[in-house]
Amino acid sequence: MLNETGYFLLILAFTLSIVILLMRDRRWLQSCSVITAGLTACSFAILLLAFWRSDYSLELVVAHSHSQLPDAYRLAAAWGNHEGSMLLFALILTLYGAACTRTASIVTIRLLSGVNSMILLYCISVSSPFTRLADPPMEGNDLNPLLQDPLLILHPPFLYLGYIGFVVPAAMAVAALITVEDRRILAKAMQPWVLWAWAMLSIGIALGSFWAYYELGWGGWWFWDPVENASLMPWIAGTALLHTVVVQRKTGNLGNWLVLLAISSFLLSLMGTFLVRSGALTSVHTFASDPTRGLFLLAILTVIALASFGVYAWRYSVQLRTTTPLLSRFGAIIANNLLLMGMLLIVATGTLYPLLAQAFGQTGMNIGAPYFNQAMIPLVIPFVLLMLMQPCLRWQRRLSRPQLRFTPMAVAHSGFLIFLLGAALAGFLKQEKTVYLTQDQGVQLAGYDIILRGVENGEGSTYRTVRATLDVQHDGRTIAQLHPEKRFYPMRNTVTREVSLTVVRGFSDLYATLGEPKDDNQQAWAVQIQYHPWLYLVWGGWLLMAIGGLMRVWR
Repeated sequence: MLNETGYFLLILAFTLSIVILLMRDRRWLQSCSVITAGLTACSFAILLLAFWRSDYSLELVVAHSHSQLPDAYRLAAAWGNHEGSMLLFALILTLYGAACTRTASIVTIRLLSGVNSMILLYCISVSSPFTRLADPPMEGNDLNPLLQDPLLILHPPFLYLGYIGFVVPAAMAVAALITVEDRRILAKAMQPWVLWAWAMLSIGIALGSFWAYYELGWGGWWFWDPVENASLMPWIAGTALLHTVVVQRKTGNLGNWLVLLAISSFLLSLMGTFLVRSGALTSVHTFASDPTRGLFLLAILTVIALASFGVYAWRYSVQLRTTTPLLSRFGAIIANNLLLMGMLLIVATGTLYPLLAQAFGQTGMNIGAPYFNQAMIPLVIPFVLLMLMQPCLRWQRRLSRPQLRFTPMAVAHSGFLIFLLGAALAGFLKQEKTVYLTQDQGVQLAGYDIILRGVENGEGSTYRTVRATLDVQHDGRTIAQLHPEKRFYPMRNTVTREVSLTVVRGFSDLYATLGEPKDDNQQAWAVQIQYHPWLYLVWGGWLLMAIGGLMRVWR
């Protein structure tokens, strides 16, 4: 009965979101928005309880949980699947709608409620997490082994906080078009929301990158996977939006561009959701392969896009040319915005072109890392140079003394430079060896001796494992041990490779994966050792960027 209550609460939340569209009194709008969020939160709490109690009367719990899972993973399994993750999407969306009711305009609240109603309808109609089984089994099928990881508890919520956070600036922008609101007032109202969404998305991307680095075993931090690109596209647009907000507040220019970027950032977030959850892409990050759900999400994306761009075209106003000199901070930001749009076009082309080619019958089309790297570097270099010039430029005058202060902007820009430095050093100085080792035999890499001490079998909560022990020695003394594993999950008949790594000098690490035995005697095992110098600057830089954004929100 409790699960039926969770489904009924979703229906009530959807109904109330429709009613909000008809209201005009602000107090009622505020109250109903908060109630909608509360109903959705209660529904999500019931789903969490079902996973916590291993309620196998629910089809979703059977498909994605197991009684032997650790408690944290049993809860995380609630959003480690398509239906549960979309309910989390709806929850965060309604919470954002409730959070902005005190300051947002009535038109903005109605627009947010309209988006809420579409997502809630999706959860009710084609993606219900509360589908019951007529004959419940005694045990579940276990959570996807790749998702049984601490970072996967945090990665989806942060990613959604960023993705969905762009809905508020987008709704504010469309409402400003409808009510002909001054663009400077709009920029001031949306700035904290843009900063928050951008910072959360930065954290989500960093967590996902680090998870892929140590969980998938290929030794890289960014694969240009289509699903990774799906989160990068709104981040690039959000970065341009963030700087445009500053220009609009300072100079009163770029009002149309501000509105267009606000709409586009949220639409790119929705497009990322569609790509991941429609089955259009094949990736370790994807959850769904049901074309019905994909068509529904595509319909939502199409309706919002047509409505938003339709209002934009209706209210578009031609702005007078500015007299601000190009050799100024204003000019530098405009140039960097253009470079960001070029980067966005590169990522979008490489991500979407294979899908379009496949839709027209051209199979086997794939665009890999060489295309992205070669196309992005010519744009990144001038982008960084202009970013470094900005402290030396004023808004109106051409040159000034550097603004060498500890500001949120300085923190975020420093984070970006640190990220680029880490990516360049790790890419150019990486070393690796793959060898067969017997017991007490070693290999030398980057000044370290890695010695195999043994391989043993073991068991975990839901898997069987083959685990190697490797001593890491430097100057004749052991400084660390590595324990790469191969795990077999019988419930899913799946084998995974668990990476083992240890941090060494200079924000670097040694990274080990265990391969297959050389023969049936299992005396010699394939071991791959990689040395990644300064790689942790990559994730440190991403987190610094997020901290800079959050510092500005706090101010």
